[in-house]
Amino acid sequence: MGHAMKFLALVKPCRDCPFDTAVKFPLGIRRRSEIAEGLRRGETFFCHKTVNYDDDALKNDCAVESRCFGAASVLHKNGLAPMQAEQVAVRLGIAQEPREELLETDRTYGSLDDFVLDDPETA
Repeated sequence: MGHAMKFLALVKPCRDCPFDTAVKFPLGIRRRSEIAEGLRRGETFFCHKTVNYDDDALKNDCAVESRCFGAASVLHKNGLAPMQAEQVAVRLGIAQEPREELLETDRTYGSLDDFVLDDPETA
């Protein structure tokens, strides 16, 4: 499986995805707003489980970051464009869009506004 395919490999939110409505991920409204605005601009939001936060990340060419499925799900449900990296991979033919029937979208927020306004710090 190439890097682009691994990038799109996630087809459901991870166990503690910030876009899963059942998860009270510790992000305040300011950070949630920043993430939502980035997604509206087409920026890629990576799954926190696949991001290498180590300073030696450049030395580790085995780890492949994947776009956050939960974020992709919210974009998809609202008819918004996929994240830019996903669009590029599909257009270049090095990845295929996930098939609709494989996507788990019932667990994620209904919109980016819902994601922003569900602030666990105020719950």
